[in-house]
This record gives sequence, C-alpha cells and structure tokens, in this order.
Amino acid sequence: MDKEVRKYLIELARIRRTVPYGKAMEQFGYNVSFQNQIDLFADIIGDISVYEHKFERPMLSSLIVHVGGTSIGKGFYRLAEELHYGDKDHLFKIHFERQMQERCYDYWRGSDNYKKHSDPASDDIFTFLIRDDNLPEGLDSIPVSRFDFSGIDTDWAKKHADDMETGLMGENLVIEYEKHLLKNNGQSKLASSVQKVKDGKGYDIISIDTEGNPKYIEVKTTTSGASNPFSISLNEVVFSEQHAENYYLYRLYNLDKINKTAKFNEYKGNLRELFFFEPIQFEAFRIRK
Repeated sequence: MDKEVRKYLIELARIRRTVPYGKAMEQFGYNVSFQNQIDLFADIIGDISVYEHKFERPMLSSLIVHVGGTSIGKGFYRLAEELHYGDKDHLFKIHFERQMQERCYDYWRGSDNYKKHSDPASDDIFTFLIRDDNLPEGLDSIPVSRFDFSGIDTDWAKKHADDMETGLMGENLVIEYEKHLLKNNGQSKLASSVQKVKDGKGYDIISIDTEGNPKYIEVKTTTSGASNPFSISLNEVVFSEQHAENYYLYRLYNLDKINKTAKFNEYKGNLRELFFFEPIQFEAFRIRK
C-alpha cells in the first residue's frame, strides 16, 4: 500500500475536498497521458480502499473524481461491489460515491480517528479479516456419501501440522479482529479481555460485544471456499445449544497463509438450527452379549 497517497487522501477528507484523477496522479509523479500509469495509479488507490475496508473504514478512493467532480471512475463501483456494498450498477444509479465521500469526511475529521489511524503503523497488520455478510447458499439435505475403498497415501504428520497452523492462524486473526472492534467502539479497556480459552470448553475465544455481553466464539478456518464443509465436535455443538444467545461461529475461508488474510461468515445461535451434521467418526463401545 502506498502510504503517501493514503496520507494525501486523508488530508483531503479532513478539509472535505475531492481531487480530479489527473491532478492526483501528477501530485505523485504519474503521467496521465500514459494508460499504463493510469492503470497503475488505479491499482494504488484501489489497494488503499481495500486496506481501509479491512478496518471497517470508508473508501478513500471515493475522493478521486473526474474533472468537474460530478462523477467517478467505473473501477470504483466494481471495487465497491467486490467489497459487498451492493450491485455496481445500482451503486452507480444512487451515486454511492457521494455517500462514501461524506463518510470519509465525517470519519477523518474526528481528531481521535485521525490520531489513531492516520499512520498505518497504528493498524495491526494481522487484522486482515474481512467480514462477508453474504452467506453461502445452504442445502436441503446432507449429500449422499460416495465410498471409495481404493486407498490413498497420507502424510498424517504433515496434515496434522498444516491443520494446526491453519487453525492457529485463524484464531489469531479473530482475536485481533475482536480487539479492533472494541477499540473502534471506544472500549479499548475491554480489548484485553479477548482471549483464547482452554480446549474442551466448547468454543475457542471469549470476547465481549459493545453492550458488554459475552461472546463465545468458535473459529473454523479453511484455505478453501465458504461452501466447503468443516469439522466440528459434539462438545461444540452441545455448547451452542446451551448458550445460543451468546454463541458465535466465525467461519473463516480462503485463508492466505502468506499474507495472513481471510474472509469470514458469522453465524450466531444454536448450530443445530443452522447446519446439517454428518457423523464420519465414532467412539465404539462393545455390545454386551
């Protein structure tokens, strides 16, 4: 991310100003006469908005407009759609960029926000966790199992190590995400209460919502997509039944282990009401005869 361009846009937001695309390019030594430099600058401001979205802040790229200030590039709407603000054509019709510009003005004029977040070093680089409110399409029933007894070679030590790394990285992302939410809502003192709990408690992380209520968070992380099934224990399911009002499942998917980023869906309540469960392993007890 280009810190200088980001700082420039923040300062514009503080004085409630937009800037023409060409003028912004020239400010940083780019030539508007060359398409490759126009595309490069578009990537730069797009990356800045993606970064801001990860921390639930408005899109700073909304401040870069066409000459005259009455319109904005189509790339802005495509990016807004990717960040789940809505359909790009609808956003264009309602002049979504104006809403986002006002949000930028309001956010960055606040002295507390400016002091805390104008320097990206103040943002925890591991909190690259994007909440996705578009839940994957559910199923009407459990798919029919197909059994293949041909056998495969499995490096169980490597699989266990990979699974442990994936799970731990997901939990750490959620811990930092929850701390950031509390700090952003003026409850920094409560951030220290977000912690990993002991195994076997029925959830992974204890947190607190903005009303002071406990959040029992179970984290399920995969490098695959949101629709893929995941493993869960009977202990975790039963705990969700008994504590449905405060139980959350954070389903992290598309984990990028190199960049430590992921998206997640949030599910709240009794998991038996939200998922089908298929038993694939059993604990066996001998039958009395």
